[in-house]
Amino acid sequence: MISVRDDVKSVIAVMSGKGGVGKSTVSALLASAMAKNGHKVGILDADITGPSIPRLLGLKSGSVRNSEKGMIPPQTSMGIKVMSINLLLEREDEAV
Repeated sequence: MISVRDDVKSVIAVMSGKGGVGKSTVSALLASAMAKNGHKVGILDADITGPSIPRLLGLKSGSVRNSEKGMIPPQTSMGIKVMSINLLLEREDEAV
C-alpha cells in the first residue's frame, strides 16, 4: 500500500495499461488547471520508458537539486512541482 504524507489532501492517479492514450497530456492539463485555481500541485511521472511530463511543462533534464533533507523537485512557472526519472539524467535522451 502507498502511504501519503499527512499534509497531502488528495491524490489523483492518471493511469492506463496502454501507451499513447493521453495520460501525460491529461495530467499536465489537470495540474495546470488546479494550480490556476490556487491549489498546491505536484506530479510524479512514473513512466520510466517515455517520461514526457517535464517536456510538456517546460522543465529541463538535470534540474533536480539535492539538499540535506533529500531531493528538491523543480517547479514550473505556475508552481507545479515535478519529479520524473528524466529530470535526474544529464540529457533527456539518456538511457534509463
